[in-house]
Amino acid sequence: MNFNTYMDCCSANYQRLLKILPKQYTQGAYICRELANAGNLLIEHVQAHAHTETFNVKFESMHLSAWLPNLDIQINIYHDASLSEVTAIRDNEGKLQFFGNPATAKILPYWEKWQMNQLFGDILALTLKQPKWQDSL
Repeated sequence: MNFNTYMDCCSANYQRLLKILPKQYTQGAYICRELANAGNLLIEHVQAHAHTETFNVKFESMHLSAWLPNLDIQINIYHDASLSEVTAIRDNEGKLQFFGNPATAKILPYWEKWQMNQLFGDILALTLKQPKWQDSL
């Protein structure tokens, strides 16, 4: 994994999120988007700090496919660095498995974090291609 390429991905995801998120929202607010012929995207605002915000992101695929599974991740948005990064993924048991912190059950490989950020970017790009929507926030 090339660090500069990874940062480019996180920076692009930050820019995409700024286009999707409304200008103002509160903790607990959410956005729900229907992605034509693909699925639904739900973004929930979990918490905010001075320069960092945490969101839960769920993508529910309309197709039962191993190639396009449902996705349930946690992301952090770092406003001071203009980056958005996947920090955790929810496993089949419903537990968040964090990427930088070793989990007791398993340690997620570094390339899995890279793949989750790439997939998240693809979902955001698909979202931006959809017709205008109504905000739920």
